[in-house]
Amino acid sequence: EPGKPRGRGRQVADANAEYLVLEPRQLAAKLKQLEAQMYQHARDLEFEKAAQVRDEMQALKLRSLASPI
Repeated sequence: EPGKPRGRGRQVADANAEYLVLEPRQLAAKLKQLEAQMYQHARDLEFEKAAQVRDEMQALKLRSLASPI
């Protein structure tokens, strides 16, 4: 479709797809990594980026709670 961004939504889905197959230990490590990244963005006064990472962490936690594992 002309004028419509191509592949943009797919990138988000692909980035989050890896979280669906994480074991609990891997999930905890990923959350710890994201938390460190979020705090680094906050220290660097990059509050929008910190908020994006925070939202990503929240979505990851919700998906892990809904997971049948």
